[in-house]
Amino acid sequence: MTKNKSFNYKESIERLNKILEKLENQEGDIDELMKDVEEATNIIKTCRGKLRSVEKQLSDKFDDIDN
Repeated sequence: MTKNKSFNYKESIERLNKILEKLENQEGDIDELMKDVEEATNIIKTCRGKLRSVEKQLSDKFDDIDN
């Protein structure tokens, strides 16, 4: 995933699965490994942020229902 392209959550999970498959099959060299691990780390951070945002939005909506 490049920094210029924005992936949605589903695309991010698909990309993580491709990276994982590549790592499991021991494809590529050490330089590619580091690049892939860095990319996966960035994707995970982005997805975690999206999940937290959605969790907050849902919590706010449920709070509105209770009031």
